[in-house]
Amino acid sequence: MTSKFSEVSLHVKARIAGLLYLIIFVGGLFAVGYVSANIIVYGDPVATMQNIIEKESLYRWGLGVHVVIALCNIPLAAMFYDIFKIANKSLARIVVLFIIVAVAIESVNLLNQFAPLILLHGSAFTSLESAGVLQ
Repeated sequence: MTSKFSEVSLHVKARIAGLLYLIIFVGGLFAVGYVSANIIVYGDPVATMQNIIEKESLYRWGLGVHVVIALCNIPLAAMFYDIFKIANKSLARIVVLFIIVAVAIESVNLLNQFAPLILLHGSAFTSLESAGVLQ
């Protein structure tokens, strides 16, 4: 019994993979390019913290787009395997392995990016008053 995914033509799979890549590319430009440029102040954690507080919705949008990017990478790996197994099956498996490892690393890093929201809305943060203590 064959699955419905394997019955789809190679041309359609390539178009779906291209659409997923476009989502990943545009999302990456927004999340990494735009959001990071407006939130992160390198060398000044207090200014970065203030930016996260002031532009919390933008920061949350960036995190949401990162989640979408990670979720788009998983079906993209399956598409790549199906498309490239014709050329070389073992190399196609290596590509899938690398994509899955990259998604795992990106997901763990994404958990670290949720930490400022948890810390900034915690009761310990609201009791701190001076900027010196915050640093």
